[in-house]
Amino acid sequence: MRRLIHRIYRLYHTGGLPAVFTGSLRFLRYRYPALQVHLRSKFNNLKYSTYPDPLAVIQVPPDEINTWTDRFGTYHHIGAIYGGDWDIEAEPFDAHPKYKAVKRRFVDGVPWKETGVFDYMRSRIESEGSLDGCRTFSDIEDRYSEIDALYKRIKEDGYRSQRNVSSGTDFESMADEVIVNIGRNGQPVFNGTGWHRLSIAKILGIDKIPVIIGVRHEQWQTLREQLNKMDQQEVGSTTRAHPDLQNI
Repeated sequence: MRRLIHRIYRLYHTGGLPAVFTGSLRFLRYRYPALQVHLRSKFNNLKYSTYPDPLAVIQVPPDEINTWTDRFGTYHHIGAIYGGDWDIEAEPFDAHPKYKAVKRRFVDGVPWKETGVFDYMRSRIESEGSLDGCRTFSDIEDRYSEIDALYKRIKEDGYRSQRNVSSGTDFESMADEVIVNIGRNGQPVFNGTGWHRLSIAKILGIDKIPVIIGVRHEQWQTLREQLNKMDQQEVGSTTRAHPDLQNI
């Protein structure tokens, strides 16, 4: 509380009430991603004619998700529409240590400790303090025992939406799916949320999985707007089949 009061005082001293107001909004948005997503949704519904529910689930083939970016974090940017080159600068999915570890574990039968993922996790924890809820080596071991159980469940029971696994109805429960962004040409770009689930789905050859869309490229959103004004007969069958065009 003391630090918060000091921060408010500093903002007021440097920029007056407007600075306090802007700073408070920024704090609320980043402290409470649900609020940020809600406010963005209200704004974009006014701006775009084809703006969908930001927490809507669509079905995407895992083998079409071949790149990833960590540009946008976990939940804060769900429903955002951004320009820039983030989609063409995305990195290869199959080069990431987590995917390579999952493949070595479940295709080659290598123990987790020999897949390289423990070293990767420890390195990230040393620099960031925690990763995937892990802070210690014991946490990492427990985490990957859970991934073994996850693989077994998906292999035996199929891939299920988190909404069918959890009964939670809060924002984080509803948003806890694999998250993909959509690039300028409609290509799915993994957002970094759900590495193990997506990697397992790829390895098991699952046809489609439920995902939430994080960020859409502004050029893709422009195409969505254009298609919405066209007669369905004018739109090619390949374009119409895109998972992110089923709601327009």
